[in-house]
Amino acid sequence: MRKIFVTFGIFLLALSGCADGRPDDGEPSATDQPATSDEPTVSDTQEPAPVPNPVFHCTGTIEWNAGSLPPEHYYEWTVVITEASTLDFTMRALQGGDAVYEELGIVLTADQLDELDDLCEEIVELQEEVAQCPNDGEGTQPLSWNFPGIGEGTCDAYDIYEDVYEDTIELLGTYYTDALAAKDAA
Repeated sequence: MRKIFVTFGIFLLALSGCADGRPDDGEPSATDQPATSDEPTVSDTQEPAPVPNPVFHCTGTIEWNAGSLPPEHYYEWTVVITEASTLDFTMRALQGGDAVYEELGIVLTADQLDELDDLCEEIVELQEEVAQCPNDGEGTQPLSWNFPGIGEGTCDAYDIYEDVYEDTIELLGTYYTDALAAKDAA
């Protein structure tokens, strides 16, 4: 029985060696020769396949508060970006108070995942600029972030953190406007 399997195995190896259409001497066949005319070949006219961009979904927390606004105008929000690329969003009307709006496990669409990638890139850039934030606490509206692998910080200069703030609001979409309505109703 073993002899049959060995013989069959040798037959398969020999068969696979002939499958490429080359003669047994290993010389290339006529079909393997390059084209000699000036006409474009199929490989000359085909566009190279696009290389997909690597997906970069960061995880972390962004917090913003209205600074020293009086209680009737004050609010703060927190966005947590999870490892599953979902969002947890909470808004409070009073500093450290109960949530007036909370949405957990927001599943992102493909477009929102693209927006998340933009936000992650903005966080990287903000981390590089954090030294420029005065953080003097003079009636400002600070943004804080903590993104493992990227960094953490606080910035109270809107002109420096504006892109992160705006990208976050855009990512939240109607959740943000619903939260503002809930805050105003509280």
